[in-house]
Amino acid sequence: MTKRTEMASKKAKAYRLFMGGLSQKEIADQCGVTEATVSRWANAENWRDRLEEEKTSSVELANSLMLAARKITEAIIAELNKPDYNIESITKLSDNTAKIMASAERIANTVNRATVIDVFTAFDRWLLKRSETDKSITPEILVIINRLHQEYLDHIKNRC
Repeated sequence: MTKRTEMASKKAKAYRLFMGGLSQKEIADQCGVTEATVSRWANAENWRDRLEEEKTSSVELANSLMLAARKITEAIIAELNKPDYNIESITKLSDNTAKIMASAERIANTVNRATVIDVFTAFDRWLLKRSETDKSITPEILVIINRLHQEYLDHIKNRC
């Protein structure tokens, strides 16, 4: 393996480890590079932004909407428990709950960029683990897969 290919392989592995939540020190130790190298890679390719995109997955967004709907439902119940409850207020809260639930359902049923990132990240973690025992998953293949993942994500981003 050439030095260039070896570094590309280490970089691809570092990216997967970064997306898996490891610290730059842990990544540097596992990849046999310096923390400064990991930091340079992370900054040059916006790994932190990608990680944030992953954290804002469709599942998390749907869960946040469901939590908001639950809080509104609790407000409706609290209003109904008042002796002189305001039906107009209850109607408005109910309408908001229905809208939030509909949005959560649409998000949960939609495959979007965040969902693709979730799938790619899970697949990358699996591949990385599998590469420890399956020698046909070479560092060169991991580099190619990583590049194709990023190209596909860019493609999705540009479609929107």
